Amino acid sequence: MMPTHSARRDPGVHSSDSPGWVFARDRRGFTIIEILVVMIVVGVLVKIALPRYHELRNQAVAGKMAGDYHAVRLAAYAYYTERLAWPAEAGPGVVPPELVSDLPEGFDFNRGEYVLDWENWALPSGLPQFPGRDMLMALSVSTSDSALALTILNKLGSRTVHFNVGNTTTFVIVPE
Repeated sequence: MMPTHSARRDPGVHSSDSPGWVFARDRRGFTIIEILVVMIVVGVLVKIALPRYHELRNQAVAGKMAGDYHAVRLAAYAYYTERLAWPAEAGPGVVPPELVSDLPEGFDFNRGEYVLDWENWALPSGLPQFPGRDMLMALSVSTSDSALALTILNKLGSRTVHFNVGNTTTFVIVPE
């Protein structure tokens, strides 16, 4: 009986059920089983890697935001040192004009992943501990990503006076 697969004679290879014959399949692609196995493995790897990627990305953005907070804080102190006044409040995403010269060139309060907002509040009676302090400054950070908001809060929250409302955290800049 002749084999249905293409066969060739190989004198060096012997098989118990077909002495002297080696069967070679004509392979031009992958079987459906091989494709399914690869898809399952890739799916498992993506399920493992994607949350970790998102977490690392949030850590990087929170680090960038911490740097922005310190840059704005230093610019505000520089402005105060020169003029004995604090910069005026600006809207969300708007760099206060008074800080432009003290911030890095091209500094923007609208960062894509988050938006900064310079705040200042007049305190007619001052603070209980410091009755002579008539102004309180802060930098608010807003984001639509609640996981990012939590990461930012964890990054800066333990070292700053802050309060949080939803996905907006306001970091108070305490004059030293």
